[in-house]
Amino acid sequence: MAYRERRVLAAVVAAGLALGGCGGAVVTTPGTTSTLRDTHDASGPVTAVRLDTTAGSVTVRGVADTTKTTIRRVVRYHGEAPGRTYGTGGGTLTLRGCGRECSVEYTVTAPAGLPVTGHGQAGGIDLTRVGRVDVTTEAGAVEVDGAAGPVTARTEAGAISGTRLASGPVSARTENGGIDLAVSKPADVRATTENGGVQVTVPAAAYRVSAQVNEVGERTIGVREDPSAAHALDLATGNGDIDVRAG
Repeated sequence: MAYRERRVLAAVVAAGLALGGCGGAVVTTPGTTSTLRDTHDASGPVTAVRLDTTAGSVTVRGVADTTKTTIRRVVRYHGEAPGRTYGTGGGTLTLRGCGRECSVEYTVTAPAGLPVTGHGQAGGIDLTRVGRVDVTTEAGAVEVDGAAGPVTARTEAGAISGTRLASGPVSARTENGGIDLAVSKPADVRATTENGGVQVTVPAAAYRVSAQVNEVGERTIGVREDPSAAHALDLATGNGDIDVRAG
């Protein structure tokens, strides 16, 4: 998708009026932008979530002791209202976009520990109490809290944060934005940004550390460095500080 089109889609995300309530509702707002809000439960068990979105944010919240998955949408569009923009097949809930001049924001509550994978073009990704993560967005922040499996997160424009990451490896890359990661167990961590700081918090242990600042910034390494350690911290920024903490 061309850069100008991404800008148009991203602008649609912010359009419209905030409305309360569940179920399904269509509201026409000034400037011929309409807003549709609805809430549905998945028809069968969901064992994974996949992103295939264009414009709009995605939030996935894992809930303990439940088997139900609920999908809430806020769709903003011009012209004819889109139909269903998601589906389930083989246990995978796929969240899709809704075409040009249209955005859909998803909020999904699902059983905790589900893997989340896939790609979005314009919009942030916010994941809590999920399993393995492998996600990319072209424009937007990525936030992961309480992931139970390996994490790979990429964005072209936006910050990346990860808290309570239970296992590795962890890989984060952004072109423009800071990276802040906190890992609960010793693990391999790779974090790269062209413009922004990198902060990594890991359990106290020895690590193989590579921390490269290409232009402007300082390095602060607060863990023991050992070239024969079991786990590696591979960190780089073009402009910004690198801060490694034991905690």
